[in-house]
Amino acid sequence: MKRVVVQFGGTGDLALKKLYPAYEHLMEVGFEFTVIALGRRFPNRQEFLEAMVSPKASKQFLEHLEYLHYDMYAEEATKPLKSKIEAVIGGAKEVEL
Repeated sequence: MKRVVVQFGGTGDLALKKLYPAYEHLMEVGFEFTVIALGRRFPNRQEFLEAMVSPKASKQFLEHLEYLHYDMYAEEATKPLKSKIEAVIGGAKEVEL
């Protein structure tokens, strides 16, 4: 089963200080899921990772952390999100969001 967490406000203080460390800890103790962080601040995943993720973050966490530049007020905002979710889940028959 594929599990996906869609993190709105993915570039905010709460995500940086509390949620990302908690997600990383859950992965370290055996939970398997992918986080899709949504935000407007960074144009791409690389800039997001450089600014928001600790250099000490585990390889496992980084492999399961995606980023999508997302403006919820844009007319077609859901299309790139839908595409990103589909890319993450691949052909999985069972999915939890």
